[in-house]
Amino acid sequence: MKKTLLLFVLAILASVMVACGGDNNDEGDSGNSGDEGTSEEEGNSEEGGNSEDGSSEESSNGEGDSESSGESVSDVGEDEVVATVGGEDILGSRLLQAEQTLSQQYQMMGQDPSQNAGAIREAAMDQVVNSKVIELAALDAGLEPSEEEVTEEVDSQISTMQEQNELESEDAVYEQLGMSEEEVQDQIRSSMLIQNYLDENMEEPSVSDEDIEQAYEDYKSQMEQANQEAESLENMRSDLESQVKQQKQSEQQQALIDDLKEDTEVNVQI
Repeated sequence: MKKTLLLFVLAILASVMVACGGDNNDEGDSGNSGDEGTSEEEGNSEEGGNSEDGSSEESSNGEGDSESSGESVSDVGEDEVVATVGGEDILGSRLLQAEQTLSQQYQMMGQDPSQNAGAIREAAMDQVVNSKVIELAALDAGLEPSEEEVTEEVDSQISTMQEQNELESEDAVYEQLGMSEEEVQDQIRSSMLIQNYLDENMEEPSVSDEDIEQAYEDYKSQMEQANQEAESLENMRSDLESQVKQQKQSEQQQALIDDLKEDTEVNVQI
């Protein structure tokens, strides 16, 4: 299967760069997110398409920290265990990163993260739990990327961010990300592990004429409600096909996560 889903962590990195004032030239494969979660997230996407059962034990007690800077809305400590998945701990640092990214996305949509602290925490917890569930399954399946593959992907992503944001050096990229080179490597390794599992276990969705026609009817209805003129089906066909495919990918990814979670113990602790 072609890599058509956003890597959760690559989406995080791109979002951080945009929030730091770089050019909004985000690339990336089309798809969910979410995951991660796939936004992933993300997740839509992600990476994205990530709403889970056990991770909905949310707390909205981190409301005061998120101003225009896009800082985390959470009061969780970086070394605090916020959840266990399959017997492995998820630390607050991972949740904080997901919350920061979601806060930035809220800001880019013109919404105040501090007014959405509970929703941000719930979505962030969904992302990190879902990601860990897939990581564990991927490790069990022997799908971990090689160090050479990780290094190549890190170099490619950092180089792209440096060019897009017109930074003088790779060190400047890490500085704006607020992450060390080792931290970026670890997160991209995790993302590649997740992507390998998704590629191995998901099928390329097919889109029928009936799917496109239904999507077009939905689109026309939305435009009518907004008192706007709808484009013709001919002009919208390509966009609608991508939209339907992305939705089917999200649904397929969510079903895969749900199946994995049936055999994985998840314990959210905040």
